[in-house]
Order: sequence, then C-alpha cells, then structure tokens
Amino acid sequence: MNILNKLVRGELSLPVTFWIFYILVRLIVNSIFGICYILSLESWIFFISIRFIVENIFGICYTLFFANRIPATPFFEILLVTSIIDFIIIIMVIIGIFNILRKKVTFWGIIALLICLINFIAIFIVPVAD
Repeated sequence: MNILNKLVRGELSLPVTFWIFYILVRLIVNSIFGICYILSLESWIFFISIRFIVENIFGICYTLFFANRIPATPFFEILLVTSIIDFIIIIMVIIGIFNILRKKVTFWGIIALLICLINFIAIFIVPVAD
C-alpha cells in the first residue's frame, strides 16, 4: 500500500508512473478481462471476429461490459473486479501525474496526462453515455 500512496502523491517518477502503473498494469488487467470474456462466451466464433480482436487490443471491451452483453457465468465476478481495478488504477495514475506536474511541468508529463485523460473518457465515460 505504501507504493500506491507514493503513486497518488506523485513521489514516483513520471516513467514509473506512466509505463509501469498505467501501461503494464492496464495490459495485465485487460488481458485478464479478455481471457475471462472469452471463457464466459458460449460460442468461440466471436473469438475469431475482427471486432473482438481490435477491441481487445485497444482495451475497449468495456463497451460490451456496460452494454450488458456478457452472459451471466462464473467469470462475471472476475470481469466486474477487473473493471473496478482498472478504473481505480486509471484514477490513481491521473492523480499521480497531476501531482508530478504540480512540482515541475514537463512536455512528457503533459502528454502522459492527456493520454490518460483521453483514455479514461473513451473507456469509462463514453460507453456509459450511450
């Protein structure tokens, strides 16, 4: 928990905050999400579809989750937990990058913050508005 406190307070460096806590953790969480989504499907035909592959690469499987298109299976709880973890990590990274930028504004810090904010809006706010 100490490392998460450092993340939120902006005490970690920008590369650690962005590349490890944003990119790596999101890749792991989205991989778990994708595997559980595949296992929760009754048909493997959907796995082959281009749409699923593209959405999984870009981590936009949440549109399917929020549209209630996932059947109720034992993996549903795992999908819900991974979505919550992903949401919390994105918020923590955005706050951490913002706190890093409060100390010293850099070009790469602004770019990282914009990437995180745009991704947050695209994943969590737009699907809910549909």
